[in-house]
Amino acid sequence: MPQPDGDLATQRQAVDAFLAASRAGDFEALLAVLDPDVVFRAHGGRELQQELTGAADVARSFAASGPRFATRCHRAAVNGQAGLLLKTGQGLLGAIGFTVSGGLINTVDLTLDPEKLEGLGNADDAGLLSYVRGREGSVAERIIGEALSWPGVHRANGDFGSVVLRLDGRELGHLHGDAVADVPLSPEHDSGWVTVPLETDEGVERALALLRGNYQRGQVEKRSV
Repeated sequence: MPQPDGDLATQRQAVDAFLAASRAGDFEALLAVLDPDVVFRAHGGRELQQELTGAADVARSFAASGPRFATRCHRAAVNGQAGLLLKTGQGLLGAIGFTVSGGLINTVDLTLDPEKLEGLGNADDAGLLSYVRGREGSVAERIIGEALSWPGVHRANGDFGSVVLRLDGRELGHLHGDAVADVPLSPEHDSGWVTVPLETDEGVERALALLRGNYQRGQVEKRSV
């Protein structure tokens, strides 16, 4: 295992770059600061337990979640190392610890307080709760229900409790509760992702249109094989 950097300034430089890239949803900038074999772990109750390995998967997850999630993160020392605290209107919700080696991030450990999650009450914090926990609500159920009516589509569990919609192993997109839908611009993920807020009817219709477009392209490719 690589030796962690002992210089707090070097650690802070990597963590600051990670935070800025997450807030911007910048996949390439996240890749640049992550070790190729980086490991991300989330803790905080059974529904939040997860682990991702590899720079591409970790960068993709934070590029999708960062614009909503990382805006609540603030610089701090976590276990004596450069880290982040996650704060909401209800106070401290959790912390993110990092291991930095050679200027690259090797591990990311997110710990959330399950009891504090239950106490999120105002509208902004409730939106964060919906995103983090991926609860299904009326909007999510409407989108999921329509997508599952398309032949061959099935659902699976995704990062942060999200619901993933798939066609023959290809991801059409995933939903974080009633908060947002993250949709690849092609079934192969080659063209990037778009995050669609689900706060309005227009957002819901746009998410459905993007998911439907991926489904139709997938069907055409199946017929051409």
